[in-house]
Amino acid sequence: DLARKEAFYYTIGWWLTAAEKESLRRHENSVLRKYLSLLVTRCHLVSSDERLLLPSGKTTRVEKISGRLKFPNKLFYDFAKMIELIFEKTFVNRSLVLHGGKLVNRLIATLSEESRVLDCLRRCFLPDDISHDDTIEVFSYLIKTYMNMRGLDFVRKLMGRAKESPIVGHRQQIATLCQGGKKKVMVDLEINEADNIEIEDDRDDIREMNIIMEALENNAELGDDE
Repeated sequence: DLARKEAFYYTIGWWLTAAEKESLRRHENSVLRKYLSLLVTRCHLVSSDERLLLPSGKTTRVEKISGRLKFPNKLFYDFAKMIELIFEKTFVNRSLVLHGGKLVNRLIATLSEESRVLDCLRRCFLPDDISHDDTIEVFSYLIKTYMNMRGLDFVRKLMGRAKESPIVGHRQQIATLCQGGKKKVMVDLEINEADNIEIEDDRDDIREMNIIMEALENNAELGDDE
């Protein structure tokens, strides 16, 4: 619905702001300083007319109070929709049990080999002559930043549900690294006895890749806002 899309768009604006701050922290000749600055320049909408074509209502309302918010353009919005869909399909209880804090790095490694994801990012703001290594460095930073932010929200919701649940079953301690500043969140996650988490790595790799491919094939699931 519209409220969800507006909240998602607002979140992507935060992503651009985080990239801008990171670029300023990097030394002058670094890859991230160069390309994150380019990201903000090319993907932040200045024209109010263009903003009306996207679900920018929440961002516009908040900007009137706090000011200086980022308004992502359509290309970056589409890229973010694809990444969000992959997050929703992979950040589930079972994946956290299997991989814990390594889940984000495994996703980055898998997605870095998927040309459709990298091509989508290149269309957003990267120049044609950028090297593959530089593309991967920029991509890895962006995905890790987004996944950590969303992962922290995911963990908070898990913790909230755990407090409300009166059922105590077989439990598994999971260390999920969700970097909100320097915080590390330990989640005491309930796992049902029936859950089959004893899966060989190669079979699980195939399952994860299938999930990601399904997300790529259906990356318009959040809806077309044109």
